[in-house]
Amino acid sequence: MFSSIANVFRSKNRSIFLGEVFVSERNKLVRLLEFDLNDENKPEQLEEWVKNLLEIPMLSQSEHVESGALILDVAVRKYRLGTDFALYCDPVIPILWRPSISIDMRIREYDSNNTLGEYSISRVLGWREYFRRAFSFSSMFRFGSLFNSNDLKHLLAMSLLDGLVLAKRQEKS
Repeated sequence: MFSSIANVFRSKNRSIFLGEVFVSERNKLVRLLEFDLNDENKPEQLEEWVKNLLEIPMLSQSEHVESGALILDVAVRKYRLGTDFALYCDPVIPILWRPSISIDMRIREYDSNNTLGEYSISRVLGWREYFRRAFSFSSMFRFGSLFNSNDLKHLLAMSLLDGLVLAKRQEKS
């Protein structure tokens, strides 16, 4: 899917490489409230997932880079798995937030290091889907979060796709 968008840049005799991939850390309280006790979504794992998903060769692993090549940098600024946790006291205090992700993408030229475009994209699971899961029959009889890394990866993939589509539009104009 992403390789077909990357082909738009290649069609103008410009190859594209994946430059830097950065994923910021989450704090321990957020991980605890999201029941991510096994550190299932470490920044290193998300970095690897981005690299595998994009199917673009890494700049650091490339021996020869042609003149006019483009570099794509990706930074995941913030991500949350989502939770439907509640503090059981009198009164009950719900702690609710939806799975979300915010990324920054930058496309720059290899030769001059000029930035051609910067994009900030945020994605959040829709309220309808959130409430459908949070108040389903199966949610009443489980321990842990209703949301998992697949939800986060889906949002990440959609954010990357949005960023590449924006870059594609800019390249055409």
